[in-house]
Amino acid sequence: MECFGPVRLRAARAEAARVPCDGRHTWETYAEGELPDALVGAGHAAISADPLIRGVCNARTFRLTSGIRYQAGWNLEVLPPAGSDGDRTYRCLAGRGVDALAAPTLTGR
Repeated sequence: MECFGPVRLRAARAEAARVPCDGRHTWETYAEGELPDALVGAGHAAISADPLIRGVCNARTFRLTSGIRYQAGWNLEVLPPAGSDGDRTYRCLAGRGVDALAAPTLTGR
């Protein structure tokens, strides 16, 4: 389980600070994957729209991994890798609004 604060878009980059899950947070990871070679160095919009990434970060995967039957009220987002340390892990995030989650929500289902 990973939790994050708000996603901030800066030019073509997206960033979010990792925060403790037992306090207020905006996003929780529901899936992750390794960024394909073709997308290394790409911006947030290109990564988020890529069909391969959309095949992982989507409402169906959210429902399957969380056990939540309906996506209503949940926002889904893609957090690309930070890129500075060679990490290629992108994360599929789910949230209900800025700091709307107060405890781990997507676990234990």
